[in-house]
Amino acid sequence: KVGDTVWVYFTADEPIDPTTVNVKILGQAAALYRNKGNQTLSKYIVMDNNGAEGLIGFSISNYMDPAGNEGSPVSTVTNGSAITFDRTAPKITISGVNVMGGNVVPNYFNSTNTGIAITVPIDNDASIINSSLEIVAKVNGKDAGSLGKYTIASSDLGRDKTVAAQNNNDLGNFGEGTSITFYGLLADVAGNTTTSAESSIIIRVDKSAPKIGNKRIYSSSVDPTKAGLGDIVYVEFTASEKIDTVAATIGGQPIDGHEHLRDFTSRVWRRMTSADTEGLLSFSLAGGDAARNMSAATATVFDGSKVEFSSTGLKILLTRIASNSSYGDTLAKPGDEIAVEITTDLPLIVKDATISGQPAAVDDLGENKYLFSIAVADQDQVGLAQFAIDYTDQNAIPYDKLTAVTDNSYVRFYGTRPIFPEVAIAASGADPAIAGVNDEIQLTFRIEGARFDSSSLTIMNKPPQTITVLGQDTYQASYVLTENDPEGRIEFNITALDPAGASSSITATTNNSYVVFDQAPPADFTVGQVSTSGGTVVENEWNS
Repeated sequence: KVGDTVWVYFTADEPIDPTTVNVKILGQAAALYRNKGNQTLSKYIVMDNNGAEGLIGFSISNYMDPAGNEGSPVSTVTNGSAITFDRTAPKITISGVNVMGGNVVPNYFNSTNTGIAITVPIDNDASIINSSLEIVAKVNGKDAGSLGKYTIASSDLGRDKTVAAQNNNDLGNFGEGTSITFYGLLADVAGNTTTSAESSIIIRVDKSAPKIGNKRIYSSSVDPTKAGLGDIVYVEFTASEKIDTVAATIGGQPIDGHEHLRDFTSRVWRRMTSADTEGLLSFSLAGGDAARNMSAATATVFDGSKVEFSSTGLKILLTRIASNSSYGDTLAKPGDEIAVEITTDLPLIVKDATISGQPAAVDDLGENKYLFSIAVADQDQVGLAQFAIDYTDQNAIPYDKLTAVTDNSYVRFYGTRPIFPEVAIAASGADPAIAGVNDEIQLTFRIEGARFDSSSLTIMNKPPQTITVLGQDTYQASYVLTENDPEGRIEFNITALDPAGASSSITATTNNSYVVFDQAPPADFTVGQVSTSGGTVVENEWNS
């Protein structure tokens, strides 16, 4: 490497004049180092940045014996020795820092971790085979000691090399709250050394578990000491630092969630279900900080708070819906009444009730029976009538809105939408509005809110030859005209039955389309009188 000394040793078979001998190493004139009896000599140079890298060449010339006989130039060794000049420093970077053991959290060394591993990309450079790689830790910006020295094998070239710390593997020894970075030292076989930049990854030492205090338990119910089905029970607490993760149960069941409230105050919660045991609810809580150090589990409150759970809240015994339609209690149209009947085991308090989006009147029938009713508004409505009843029990404990029946009852709207929204007719000839004998008439139509009565469909007062279902309540009927059909505009009749069984028919298109049947040629005619006009008119003459 640069700064090293390179010698050439040589021995002549008889004394030579040392003042005339010329020795060059790597093209540079070499200085005399030793002369023994004018037969064994050595000359040297000190390597600088000017020489070419690679095998170092030399030459010995202009050497003569006392009689003036000059020997032949020499540029090869007799013992197989060789020296390679390498003035390029090796490359080294740190690409990865990974904590090992226990609960690994990126960028933290916590109380469960046991070691550290560093990843270094190894350059494809033969000069570093069997050389030394050292990893050094810096604590808060200051050197803090070596993690170990490692040998580069030929199999490491061109690959990432990950090494585990041999020394100081417990980063906790550097002190709680310290920030640790790393850098590497690499030397090639020529002795060129490189120090890498500090790792961009910083490991923070945090091995202290948080402390949990100020715990209290309460319910989302109007009475925070009571909880029923669907209520949320909270355990609120304050910690010595912000809590990042929790391990907790309420009533012996897993919690549903954890949320941060403010500063170092958080809470866990569970929505009560039939799986929970009635009575006073216990809890267990442990909190972990950002490094996942967990506190000891705790199960006591500081303020005497408690929550009692009861799953025997108000029960719905019956929910059914019906109408007063003359066509049956499952059908309704504008002006009809729809009623929802509810029976419970305990009194309920109604907060809001709607049927088909309309506010419903409420009638307390006694014995925990209630009737909700509306008069169907004069507006476009289809499908099944929906309802929603929001209620609580007498303890103000809320329940999910009631939206479904307990039996198979239902009410369907009818008669409030056009039954034939699309009707069109066309002929198969060149002009869809004109048809002749053997032309096909195609009647296309769509029906909504009713059932198609195919037996009543006619074209030219006759059943069509085919009826095709096109999908989405759309149909196409075809009829081929014969010479026996009357001329004129094609007539048709489409009939449908609504859910109440009432029939409706249509005989005209909705897009003004029509077809005229014409099978006779125009009547004979003759040319009448021909006369001239303008200028001087002369009968039977055309003049200037």
